[in-house]
Amino acid sequence: MQQNRKDYRKKFTSTGVIYLAGELLDFVSYDVSVTGIQSELSPGEFITSVADVRNLLDETELAEVFVRDLGLSAQTKVAWVLEDEEKMLLGLEFIDVRHNATKLWLRRCFYRKVVQLQASFLLNEQEFNAQTVDISTDGMRLKVDAVEQLKIGDVIKIIVQEKNIKAVGVVIWLNSKSETTEFGVRYINVI
Repeated sequence: MQQNRKDYRKKFTSTGVIYLAGELLDFVSYDVSVTGIQSELSPGEFITSVADVRNLLDETELAEVFVRDLGLSAQTKVAWVLEDEEKMLLGLEFIDVRHNATKLWLRRCFYRKVVQLQASFLLNEQEFNAQTVDISTDGMRLKVDAVEQLKIGDVIKIIVQEKNIKAVGVVIWLNSKSETTEFGVRYINVI
């Protein structure tokens, strides 16, 4: 006996993140089932409308999602996209699902956006010029001429004028070479 499709769906509101065509976007889920999820997508820098999503579907239907309240990470296929009262709604079908995946999601390097921008940071009231290597929702990697006084655990203020980013962060790792230093910063507060 075939059951109504709604029997398999559960109303479930959660925030999440989707990695679609190189852009990391926030979403809110409305319902979830064993086969997929319906979500409202927040506009990003490049993907701002349903038309943008439809154009991307010519290149790829695949996306990665992370549903925070479920700790669920999944590779998905975009099944449908529509506009409803100026909202971008997506239907996503699960391909590969991992549960309890919060740490896995945060460790995946391709959720970082590789972008080289001029930046500066303040360390002990001294300003240093730097360049971003990549940026994520939780932090960034910076490259600078060798700075001997920079240490893991230092709290610095970062400014990326071009993206209007001002943040206070903590240095969580660093790799010093003779002429350059690369280091990772986890945001404490984005201003």
